[in-house]
Amino acid sequence: MKKRFFIILLICLLLLGCEIQHDELEFSKEEEVKSEGEFSTSGGEKTENEEETENEEETESGEEEKEEITFSEMTAADTADCKIKITDVKEDRLWGYEIQVELENKSTDTEQMFSLEYLSVNGVECSCWMASSILPGKKSVEKISIDDSDLKDNSVGLFTDIEMGFRVYDNNDWLADDILNQTVHVYPYGKERAEAFVRQSKDSDLVLVDNESVTVIATGYREDTVFHDFEVNLYLVNKTEKSIMYSVRDCSVNGYMIDPFFATSLHPGKSKFSTISWNYSAFQENGIDAVEVIEFLLTAYDEDSWSDEFANEAVELRP
Repeated sequence: MKKRFFIILLICLLLLGCEIQHDELEFSKEEEVKSEGEFSTSGGEKTENEEETENEEETESGEEEKEEITFSEMTAADTADCKIKITDVKEDRLWGYEIQVELENKSTDTEQMFSLEYLSVNGVECSCWMASSILPGKKSVEKISIDDSDLKDNSVGLFTDIEMGFRVYDNNDWLADDILNQTVHVYPYGKERAEAFVRQSKDSDLVLVDNESVTVIATGYREDTVFHDFEVNLYLVNKTEKSIMYSVRDCSVNGYMIDPFFATSLHPGKSKFSTISWNYSAFQENGIDAVEVIEFLLTAYDEDSWSDEFANEAVELRP
């Protein structure tokens, strides 16, 4: 009888102990959750005052960094045959800058082609394109997008002076005289802010040609991470009053004759960032895994007459 009593008493004590441990465990978990919540509130969340202060700082910072465009609509050309108006200049998040133009064909019997021959920013030419065929007596609104990625990479700065060369001609008679050739400057931040880009030389520069007419500098090399195409980066300067065509010929890579993609023109007094590039498949076909030496003949000549030669230089590069 006593033995049974002690067994029952022992079971009761064990059950009571388990209950006390369970209560302590639940209490411990509640305290842990509470302390974690307090820590999260103080470390992760921000008070109203803190958020307002940060927002004010961000706004002030944005206002300091952002320059306001002060451009007003302007007429670039207005003749008896045609009219070109620059109606808007704005920053474009995708491209960089966007220029809106209104084109008008005033003629009664000629279909006119309006084209953008070149565009430069602070004296640096960019790759831009615009062409619009307009019937007699009609108008068209076009947009010119300027990709600013190369300009940003090379510290060209704000677009203070945008120069554009427009050409208008008979779209059905390409041998006829041009209807219009017009150069216009646009100053997005006011004419007083206009400045010309001056590139600062670097220790890594390799001057390929530098004479009274042209300058050509190899500024570096780049292998495309996706397609593995190889590029030689160039900075070109035209010091003459003529349009100059730059090209290369008799090119070899590691002793194998492989023609690159390169030929570019440059208007008088302008500069340009450009590239000589090779397709990766051409390297594969010739068993080239790494570029050791590049050889070519660099030429620069009058784009219009093809007669005047401003450079004819044998070049050797060792990336």
